[in-house]
Amino acid sequence: MERRPVEVRYEEGRALLTLVRLGREGQGPNGLREVFTAQPNPVPPTIPVNLQHDGAVILDHAAVVAVRGDVLEATARIPEGVRDLVRLGRLEGASVEMRVRRDEVTPSYGASVRRILDWELLGASIVHRGAAGGSGVELRRALGASLSGFVGYNIAMDCSCPGGGCDEILFETGAFADLSEALATVGKMHQVVGRAVLSPTAGGLAIAVELIDVAGAQTLVELIDSDVDVYARPLLNLEESDTSEERARGGTLRVKRAAFDAVLIKAVAGGVSGLAPVKLARSGRALSQRRRLLIAGAA
Repeated sequence: MERRPVEVRYEEGRALLTLVRLGREGQGPNGLREVFTAQPNPVPPTIPVNLQHDGAVILDHAAVVAVRGDVLEATARIPEGVRDLVRLGRLEGASVEMRVRRDEVTPSYGASVRRILDWELLGASIVHRGAAGGSGVELRRALGASLSGFVGYNIAMDCSCPGGGCDEILFETGAFADLSEALATVGKMHQVVGRAVLSPTAGGLAIAVELIDVAGAQTLVELIDSDVDVYARPLLNLEESDTSEERARGGTLRVKRAAFDAVLIKAVAGGVSGLAPVKLARSGRALSQRRRLLIAGAA
């Protein structure tokens, strides 16, 4: 499967995606320029739209696909929690998921051009960043509270990764080197509660989450205020991470290079082995007073 950034704009709880413009040159893989010469074969009436290319987190199972002249479009419904991240500017783009059946590359002294002759449209994804452009949406109020946590290197901790097939997970030294940000969620993507800024250190990974004003984030603050321990736990993307091959039940999954689907914020009775609870901080000035215009996509 291949992925490409596409144009997107948001309005009234929907994402309007421009998947393909026939004949228009764009950026392809490995430095190639790329041109679609045909619409997908066949053109599906609907496609699934997921979050961050995670097939387990479907935002809309049946986004409607339409052909308008040389343009292929899709319209997807976006859940409230994800809309909050759009308004905050944490989700700024979209990406198409496709399988190329036939192409040809024309060499050039500049950037060679790849022509897509036959391809299959598999779906689309709402992502952190994509094509630039377009329509404004209002910023959702920030909650005026933030969480901080830490995941250490070479410490076995309880595993929370879907499909991991192991009881414990251990991040080897340097496993977090490529990380910078992720979505912060409750209930394994049930609701997005903010953006997690990920800062690799010599000893592990510092996690900082600015909470947005949604019910899940408010509940987290109330739990911490009630002296309930809340933890920030990585949801590992197993396909994109470099891990040990052994994932037998009862074993420890060792991670050499980590890729996160999200950071799960959750209260855990009895605590989490190898992990300390997050700390809560409140801003001196309520962030809810700020407003800005998000440029999120182009028609």
